[in-house]
Amino acid sequence: MAGTKIRLISWNVRGLNDKIKRSLVLDHLKKLGADVMLLQETHLIGQRVRALRRHWIHPTLHAEYSTYSRGVAILFRKASLPSIEKTISDTYGRFLILKLTIASVPLIIVNVYSPPPGEIALLQLIMGKIASIGDYPTVWMGDFNAVPDPNLDRLRKAPGPDGLPIEWYKA
Repeated sequence: MAGTKIRLISWNVRGLNDKIKRSLVLDHLKKLGADVMLLQETHLIGQRVRALRRHWIHPTLHAEYSTYSRGVAILFRKASLPSIEKTISDTYGRFLILKLTIASVPLIIVNVYSPPPGEIALLQLIMGKIASIGDYPTVWMGDFNAVPDPNLDRLRKAPGPDGLPIEWYKA
């Protein structure tokens, strides 16, 4: 495990329903050469998910919701084929959790799209799902719609009444 490099990319694509945009995004991802690509806000369902899989060819996992919001996907480079042991997805298209082995490294990968405003309940739900899998190195990536330091947030100058985003960071 020491010295093993696994390159990951996370990207909120804000919809992949348009065939041309989908093709451009996937071509760009191929050029970046990451081993694992985590996409948020894919907005894909049904036939469109199949179109994503057809274009990408390599292993593709997806949690869908609607053609207008949410949806997360995890794609793998052909040379980085993982052995996927467990998949947990959200019926609301907010997260996808994989327990896998990639490049001989056992790992949990969590792809999150938390619709605004980020909710602590979603984080707690995901943490419970991960706890049920076991104790493995875990990588969280995605669009949490929250920042760890409210002083850095350009849009919201103070945390909301629920304490976010500070509570997300502390959890």
